Amino acid sequence: MSVEVADWITDLDPTNPPAGDPIAQAADHIRTIKGALISTFPAITGQVTATHTNLNNVILQATPTGKCVPVYTSTTTAGVVPYTDFGLTLLNLADAAAFNAAIDKSGFVAKSGDTMTGALTLPSANLPGDFKVTIDANGNPMIQFKTGLAIIGNLSLNAIEFYTQGVRVAHFNSAGDLRVLGNIEAYSKFD
Repeated sequence: MSVEVADWITDLDPTNPPAGDPIAQAADHIRTIKGALISTFPAITGQVTATHTNLNNVILQATPTGKCVPVYTSTTTAGVVPYTDFGLTLLNLADAAAFNAAIDKSGFVAKSGDTMTGALTLPSANLPGDFKVTIDANGNPMIQFKTGLAIIGNLSLNAIEFYTQGVRVAHFNSAGDLRVLGNIEAYSKFD
């Protein structure tokens, strides 16, 4: 029988060589097997220590297409999830130093032990309704209404201040003092 041709492991015929094949062709059969192994696993350049369980892992059998990465969907199944361009950047980073350099940390606060240090920049939060919660230029919490009214928790004065069109009209401090700019009307109940 002539020696079979096999480029890949799947091309090998397990019934070859037949029992009556000449011993002189044994070396050719061995070379065919070695060639199919090397063609099928070209990147393996050392000992493979993975077990059959490792190689049969479902995550290795997931078929990602496009911008996605395989993930476990249960203990026995895997699927794929899409990722963003930023996610691709993270996946392509070679080490922690590259990751650290790629992240914009300007809005982060440093932490040392149980203490946060540095300025914390918070974005404003637009909530349903006619107001938003934000931080003023001095770092004080503020509720701004679309009508031009604002309530500010003045942390340095330990007080709550009320503003109309940018002008402070009332100041209530922790000692219970109330200061008001302008006329005062008092009511026994609100209508």
